[in-house]
Amino acid sequence: MGENKHLISIIVPCFNAQDYINDFFASLYSQKWHNWECLIYEDGSQDKSRNMLLEYAKKDHRIRIILADVNLGISNALNKLIEMSEGDIICRMDIDDLFYGTRRFERTVLALKDANFCFGNAVAFNSSWTRYTSVNSSEKVDVNILSKGRLIHPTFAFRSEVKNVVIYKDEYNRVEDTVLWYELFVIGPYKYSIIPHNLIWYRARKKRGRPYRKTQKAALRFILNNKKNIECISLFRILTLRIIRYFGSFIF
Repeated sequence: MGENKHLISIIVPCFNAQDYINDFFASLYSQKWHNWECLIYEDGSQDKSRNMLLEYAKKDHRIRIILADVNLGISNALNKLIEMSEGDIICRMDIDDLFYGTRRFERTVLALKDANFCFGNAVAFNSSWTRYTSVNSSEKVDVNILSKGRLIHPTFAFRSEVKNVVIYKDEYNRVEDTVLWYELFVIGPYKYSIIPHNLIWYRARKKRGRPYRKTQKAALRFILNNKKNIECISLFRILTLRIIRYFGSFIF
């Protein structure tokens, strides 16, 4: 498939990421697919991130930097990036992750030939070298899959025709992906494809603190209040048990 046929938009939120920016671009430039634009939302960083990103943008017209003076969170950043994207295909990525190998974009284009959304696998780094395996294409996204975090957010990609339904909710920052997957794939009609390859090196987080706990509980409220089928009760139960295991208690 000719690479000039599809423009790929890479959407990347960024906040205080000066230690990761150079490695991110090195891995991006290693990709064999060259027909891309990289949109980075610089979300009011307090380090050298903004200046570093602007230097890259000066050297490459494919890099577009959106500047924010005040940090409004990842959901706001992602929604703005999706709105401004011009590509046929939109790929999620995090500034502190790396592309795995050189063929993520070719594999994404192939996966989206007969699907609107796709995910892939990842290898975690920074503590243990653990492979994150996404779901199989034959599996239906259900509450069990969501509760185990088996859809890897930075491997997410979709066709531009459906970008109007990819809307992240500000009130669920840090678990914005779980709420979106629930809306799209559990109660929604949308299908997805799975790329059976590693697409990224994923910088796994060792600890999640109080802000994550608060928004996770908010996500549970959303799912419970917007239930369309009995599965949401199971998701509520499963995620509640996970929070109890991680934090020792669960109090609304």
